Amino acid sequence: QFSANNSGTQLIAKIIGSRFTFPKSLYLVKECLAACLQKKDALVVDFFAGSGTTQHAVNLLNAEDGGTRRCIMVTNNEISADEEKRLKAAGYKKGDEEWEALGIAKYVTYPRTVCSIEGVDVNGNPLKGEYMSADSTGAPIPMSRGFMCNVKFLKCGWVPRIPEDSSLTELLMQHISEMIEVEHAVEIDGKKHLLILSEDDADVVEKHWAEYTELKCIYISRGVLLTTQQNELFNSAEMHVIPDYYFDIELKEVGEAW
Repeated sequence: QFSANNSGTQLIAKIIGSRFTFPKSLYLVKECLAACLQKKDALVVDFFAGSGTTQHAVNLLNAEDGGTRRCIMVTNNEISADEEKRLKAAGYKKGDEEWEALGIAKYVTYPRTVCSIEGVDVNGNPLKGEYMSADSTGAPIPMSRGFMCNVKFLKCGWVPRIPEDSSLTELLMQHISEMIEVEHAVEIDGKKHLLILSEDDADVVEKHWAEYTELKCIYISRGVLLTTQQNELFNSAEMHVIPDYYFDIELKEVGEAW
């Protein structure tokens, strides 16, 4: 069960083929998580995601005990030494589509995560076999069942250090939806979850308020001044003010007042 070969290499080979060498045992990681995650709604962060075993283990643990734990995986998109030599010989360089397509994030971590959730391999075929686990009823868990969860892929980008025509705050605010989605595990979809960054945004939401029949939560910039009418309307939904800590370090570093 804890063999890195049987429950690591061979297991992910069923899912994505021989794209990754020496993965950890899925069940060893799951047992480690179970030993320290008594909270069933815990948030797990893996800063060196590799093949994505941690996310897979979190999903399996949730399937066992009915938990709602979440997992954030962080990795670069580096390629193997062999692939790097081959691509360089062919005239490709980092940043080229052919190069990035074989990076670990796109070629291993994300495909494994999606496939394990959907219960299929990279070719769309149902996964065979059962996990060495049982659900809360004691029934075995078929790999083809997948997991009752979803996944979102986010790519890091760069914001100019000294913008010429705008403040750093304004530029960072353009990417605020992704930061909210990562922290709260939601989708800023304009239906269930709204984002208000200006008074103009608030006016639009007020004008179309009757259309938000599925609304659960509103995320709002603290610099937005709402009218009395808007306060009364919006308070019927859960409200979150975008926190300072999203920007505190970056703004202090460049000397911009916040």
